[in-house]
Amino acid sequence: MLVRNIPNPRPNRGAFTLMELLIVVAIIVVLAGIGGFLIFPLLNESKENIALAKSKTLANAVQMHVLSGENYPSSVDELLQPPSGKPAKVNAEACQDPWGHPYQIGPADASGVPYIYTQGPDGKVISNFGIGVGGPQ
Repeated sequence: MLVRNIPNPRPNRGAFTLMELLIVVAIIVVLAGIGGFLIFPLLNESKENIALAKSKTLANAVQMHVLSGENYPSSVDELLQPPSGKPAKVNAEACQDPWGHPYQIGPADASGVPYIYTQGPDGKVISNFGIGVGGPQ
């Protein structure tokens, strides 16, 4: 009996080819790029929301400062070190916006609510009255 060895058209492979690995890496890079494109705007929006919350907290601290008998502060630094020597109303971290700039204090509105504001990196005003609101309404 005559036995022929017929070569196997698909030999057993023990590894991936370079082309298969490059395709997988390219797919991962594309997915990461799409994910970054979608996530980075959300990070800026969350910083704006943090700035809004901090400005509302500082507005409450200014009102407490005035109610405790102090003068209306000209800067947030007076909330950290009141002239009368009373304890500080806020900590130093609360006086910095998410971009590292100090909050500014403007004049109060007719009802006595102080105007606390900062500007984001794109120049948008963020205050205790809202995002993009330029002053007491």
